[in-house]
Amino acid sequence: MKAGDFIAISKCPSQGEDCECVFCSSCSSRVGMISGYGPDNSYMVYFDCGEALVTQQDFATGRARLLAGHHSLVESDYSVFTEANSSLPAGS
Repeated sequence: MKAGDFIAISKCPSQGEDCECVFCSSCSSRVGMISGYGPDNSYMVYFDCGEALVTQQDFATGRARLLAGHHSLVESDYSVFTEANSSLPAGS
């Protein structure tokens, strides 16, 4: 993976009003772009709710996944955007 690649973070098991994570509390699309590298082969990723460190453990456990190669999205990944954005208020 390299800067510019898109990744997605999986939904929380406790999704709903009880979850206080930054993704749930900000109604994030959970899709981000790798902006750089962090310690121990981790990645700095820009999300719509801010920047976060995504680790190799996140990928190994399925919490994070690569959506597509450098600066591109494949058709199957388009559903991530449409699903996430369908809950946004009009004009967002």
